[in-house]
Amino acid sequence: MAITATEWTSLCNSGRLRLFKDRVQRIRPGSEPATYGPLFATSPTTHLSDDKDLVVLQLRSDWPDFIEPHPDAEKKVFLLALEAIECHLVMTPSAYDYHHPLGQRVGVEVSPDTLMEPWTWWVETELERSRIEAARHLLSYFGLDTDLSQTRADGLTWGQVSSLIVRPKPTGIDPPTHLETLMLNLRSISDNIAETRGFARFHLATLIEWIENRLGIDLLADEKLLSLFESTRATVGDSPWGDDRAEIAVDEFRSAVVTRHPEAFTDEISPWTVGWIIKFLADTKSELLDPSEFRNFVYGSQRGDMQPAVELLVPVLGILLGSVKSLSLTRHLSGTADKTQPPENSHGASD
Repeated sequence: MAITATEWTSLCNSGRLRLFKDRVQRIRPGSEPATYGPLFATSPTTHLSDDKDLVVLQLRSDWPDFIEPHPDAEKKVFLLALEAIECHLVMTPSAYDYHHPLGQRVGVEVSPDTLMEPWTWWVETELERSRIEAARHLLSYFGLDTDLSQTRADGLTWGQVSSLIVRPKPTGIDPPTHLETLMLNLRSISDNIAETRGFARFHLATLIEWIENRLGIDLLADEKLLSLFESTRATVGDSPWGDDRAEIAVDEFRSAVVTRHPEAFTDEISPWTVGWIIKFLADTKSELLDPSEFRNFVYGSQRGDMQPAVELLVPVLGILLGSVKSLSLTRHLSGTADKTQPPENSHGASD
């Protein structure tokens, strides 16, 4: 059974511990990591990053001889005697260094063998489940019904997407999916276009960076696109996003780019959405996300050809935030905005 460090200290000091019977699990030592799932699942909730707050007790074969029912819950709870323990196991070598001297003080020997492999599996599995749940929470908040149990059209499961977001590295899919390209290059793209933030030219810069990372070509090596870019850049100037004249000019350039390089885009990551996706994900990673601006984009884009981008962005952002910050975001939005009234701007400009 798995118990907390507090419970273990109490057991060592008092010689017995009150426990639910269901916390005892039958597991053969040395089994595959996933076999330990029920053991960790029936333990009290602890912080996943704390390898010292859980101790596993390997019971003697005759352990039932060392228990007695608790008088207030005789069928479900028993008092376990310290003598029933055959082995005290911790999760990691550092946890052993912490618990071993504590045990020695009261005559309890902690095993130098650890449960590092099953513990690592448990932590990684629980974190992925938590990230997917955060994505579901954010989808539910915004009234979206994306099924995260289904494999995506690009062949990725949402579990793979979660891993790609948290630890960006090639999946081995050839050619890489558009989403993989996005996550692997998100930081470099956002760094390269940082000085354009807040301006309409941000969306021009994003397109150039995206084409280079997705296709490996210089978009402006095409003379016609270069000429259009220069005229668009002159029209846009330093106008903020939301300037009608600038938006029209940028949209013309987007249309020309997708006509020339349709293979660079998908319904989710289109010339009209790639800039917004990169902006919100980069802002989230940098803890600069503006909740109201994000809300406005989501509600303003839940129609037409912007919908696929929203159905991608919301769960991906939820995975990036994690369960605690996703809940914090929706609580913030619930307390500061009327989420039943979507904004009018379909391009997602902030208030």
